[in-house]
Amino acid sequence: MQSQARKRLVIYIVMSFSIAVFIILYLSLITNAFQKGGNPFTLENFKFLKESVRVKTYTIDPIGSYFVNTVAFAVIVTALQLIVSLTAAYSISRLNFKGKKVFLNSLFVLDAFPAVSLLISIYYVLSFLGLIDTIYGAIIVKVALGAPMSVYMLKGFFDDVPWDVEWSALVDGCTRFESFRKVVLSYVKPGIASVATLTFISAWSEYIIFVTYVYDKRFHTMSMYLKGAMGEVNQSGSDTGVIAAIALVYVVPVVIYFIVTQFSLMKKNAGGSKHV
Repeated sequence: MQSQARKRLVIYIVMSFSIAVFIILYLSLITNAFQKGGNPFTLENFKFLKESVRVKTYTIDPIGSYFVNTVAFAVIVTALQLIVSLTAAYSISRLNFKGKKVFLNSLFVLDAFPAVSLLISIYYVLSFLGLIDTIYGAIIVKVALGAPMSVYMLKGFFDDVPWDVEWSALVDGCTRFESFRKVVLSYVKPGIASVATLTFISAWSEYIIFVTYVYDKRFHTMSMYLKGAMGEVNQSGSDTGVIAAIALVYVVPVVIYFIVTQFSLMKKNAGGSKHV
């Protein structure tokens, strides 16, 4: 019964996602959506890929720099968060120290506060450090907000790694770092893949941090680009086809990333623990 329920849930999710993507794709290929005289199946809505586009009373810049900023931001945040989370989770899992349980419980408390509730305090900290309106400040904030839950997740994976495996590596001549890098990490690859996927998707879609702390358009990402393409409230409206085209370009890379990482993870797990 549980297996059938899971299959129905998966089918429902896939169908819902397929319908949503189809609607976005359809809207991106027509002009004057929801209006008479619409011209179906045109690529005019994708002109923003290489040149500025005039929409109603405002202009949309080419997407190139925004796309590069988004990729760079997501990759850097994912890499830094993995480094911080892996080292912290390994230390917590392997070391016994006073206040360990309190520290672990504090990770839940830190993750319980939504970013919106911390905007003012984070602003004062970034202002004191001189990191307002810089990409470095945005990266630091994103990593700091995501690290607590990542550490807690990876700590559980490290707990499942037998001590005997690590001791065997040390006996064979590995240093502590070499045993961590060459042996222990191979056992926690599913955890690394999960954290990397969640972190990348979260960083790719980040909006609050940029709209609050980063004002220079040179550092803006796709989320800010999409917001700008929608126009202001007091303007004469926006072009649905162009917005759908931008949304399609925005969502496709992260969907491909998710599918590739999950397929790779399932392929590795299907073969069992061959590294043991």
